[in-house]
Amino acid sequence: MPSGTSSAQGHAFNFKEKTAIYSHDHSNWSEFLKRDDAVCLKVMYATPAGFENAEVMIGEFNGGFITGAGVLKPTPVETMDVELARQRYNSGTLTVDIMRPNTEKTR
Repeated sequence: MPSGTSSAQGHAFNFKEKTAIYSHDHSNWSEFLKRDDAVCLKVMYATPAGFENAEVMIGEFNGGFITGAGVLKPTPVETMDVELARQRYNSGTLTVDIMRPNTEKTR
């Protein structure tokens, strides 16, 4: 049974550790085990996808502030608190165990 398979966790997914994903209906366990193509993926490790700050700059701004598109004349600003952040996307990680029934189809 191969284990430790890793791939990127998609932003639309939210897998949790110990979650099991079955290839077929498993409500009748003995029937599931008899299938030649039965597979169960068990989530062993997962981190969420999302944005995280790479760098952050915090300070004060003095100068001209343009409030939007089409505004040609900046509004004067003195001592405006500013926080700028550059973010990067972390696609998350998903590590699963791939489990198949044994050759005797007993587990």
